[in-house]
Amino acid sequence: MRGYGSLFALQLFTRLLTFALNALLARRLGPAWYAFANVQLQLVGATLLFLPKEGLRRAAQRIYPGGDGAPLASGMNVAWLSAPAAVLAALLMAATAAATGVSGEWDELMGAAEARAALVVAGAAAIIEAASEPGWVYAQANELLPQRALAEAAALVAKAAVTAALVLLALRSAASARLADEAAPPAGVGLAFALGQLAFGVCFGVLLSALAARRAAASSLWPRRAHSGGGDGKGDGDEGGDDESPPSARLVAAEERALQLSFEAEALRLREAQLQARVGDLTAYQAVLLAASSQSGRAGGGGGGRGRGRGGGAAGGGREE
Repeated sequence: MRGYGSLFALQLFTRLLTFALNALLARRLGPAWYAFANVQLQLVGATLLFLPKEGLRRAAQRIYPGGDGAPLASGMNVAWLSAPAAVLAALLMAATAAATGVSGEWDELMGAAEARAALVVAGAAAIIEAASEPGWVYAQANELLPQRALAEAAALVAKAAVTAALVLLALRSAASARLADEAAPPAGVGLAFALGQLAFGVCFGVLLSALAARRAAASSLWPRRAHSGGGDGKGDGDEGGDDESPPSARLVAAEERALQLSFEAEALRLREAQLQARVGDLTAYQAVLLAASSQSGRAGGGGGGRGRGRGGGAAGGGREE
C-alpha cells in the first residue's frame, strides 16, 4: 500500500505541475494557442495512434496474458506492428495535408512553414510513442503498473518543461526583436508545442522500455519467431509447458472462460424455451385436430341414425297398407 500511495502522490504532483505550466502558457499566449496545443495537436496524435492503441494493443493483450513462453513472442510481434501502422497513418495524413493544405486556424497562428514543421514533428512524436507499445503491453500483462506510471509521469514532466522553455525562449526572442505588430504571433511557438510532444514520446518510450527490460531479457521484447510448444524447454520460448503467468493473468483468463460458459448456458436455456414453446404449439394443434375429428364423427353418426329412422317409418307404413 505504501508503494501505491507514493505512486498516487507522484501522479498528483505531476498533474498539478503540468496544469500549472499549461495555465501559465495559456495566460501568456491566449486561448487560441491553448486550443492549438491541447486540442488540435492532441487530435493529430490521437488520430495517428488510434489503430496502434485500439486495435493492435488489444490484440496483443489477448495473445499475451503474461509470463514467458511462446505467447510473449507472439504478443511482442503484434505490438511491434504499431510502429509501421503509425508510419502509414502519418504518410496518409501528410499526403492529405499536402493536397488540401494546413488548416486555416493554423495559418492564423503561425506561418505556413512553421505549421508544416509542427505537423511533421507531431507525426514523428506519434510514431515514437507507437514504437513503445511492446513495453506497454509487457508492463500491463506482468503487473508493472508502478513502472509504467513512473515512465508516464517523467514523460509528462519532460513535455511540460521542454514546452515551457521553448515557448518562453520564443517569446523572449520576439520581445528582443521588437515586433512592430504586437498582434502578430511570435515565431517558434507552434513548433515548441510540437517539440514538447516529441519529448514526451521519446522519454516515455525510452523509460518504459528500460523499466520493462529490467524485468525481462531485452531480447524478448524485440520481434522474433514464436515457437509452438513441445520442445525441450530451452531457447526463446521455454516451450516445456511451465507457463509462469502471474496470478492476475490466470484469474482474468478464468473469468473470461466463465463468462463465455455463462453465455453458452444462457443460449442453451433460450433454445430450450423455444423448443418447449414449439412443443406446446404442436400439442395445441393436435388437440384441435382431435376435437375437429370427433365433431365430424358425431355429425356423421347423427345423420346415419336419422336415415335409418326414415327407412323404418316407410317400411311400417307399407305393412299397414
